[in-house]
Amino acid sequence: MKQKSDTRRKRESEAKPFRDKLVADVGKCENCGCLPNGRLPGGKHRMSHMAKLAVHEIASGVYRQKALDKPYAVLVLCWYCNSGPFQDRAEWPESRQLALLARRRPNNFDLAAYLELTSPRAIRRIEIAEVLQWMEDAEEYFTKSDVAAKMQVDRRSVQNWIDSGLLPAIDCRTVGATKPLYRVARSELIKFIASRRVSE
Repeated sequence: MKQKSDTRRKRESEAKPFRDKLVADVGKCENCGCLPNGRLPGGKHRMSHMAKLAVHEIASGVYRQKALDKPYAVLVLCWYCNSGPFQDRAEWPESRQLALLARRRPNNFDLAAYLELTSPRAIRRIEIAEVLQWMEDAEEYFTKSDVAAKMQVDRRSVQNWIDSGLLPAIDCRTVGATKPLYRVARSELIKFIASRRVSE
């Protein structure tokens, strides 16, 4: 087994508080939904050692070490997912993993920052369309309250974004209803977040 370099050990030690907090905050596998006790959605169970949660770097090769403490470049996965399906880069390419991140933690999704980290000379290596393509089959829609909770703002702010056209929404009210019933597609929320991101 290859020995870790002192530089890598130091980098992992520096990233450990961030990684531990992320696992605690997320609390379950971002792919299968498995909890640390092995409980899966639907009441099924997984062996406890396979349910342990770990931080998985989306980047591979020399860029993994840079991604250790970057919220836009990691996922929280159970050991089963991390050591199984996610090892197959043909099944889980970077664009699909980034789509999963965008679905689970839209506030952390930042394609530009990810590409700057992993391929500064090819910042269009992955296009947003590739990421959104992985999300089309699993498109979800959020209420104003959902969006407000995710963005940590009040519902009035969300309404203002919708009214101004900054945040596209669908009016799902039934026939005869007088008040609009807005729903925001996850993909639109992700685009909105990207458009509002402040450069450092």
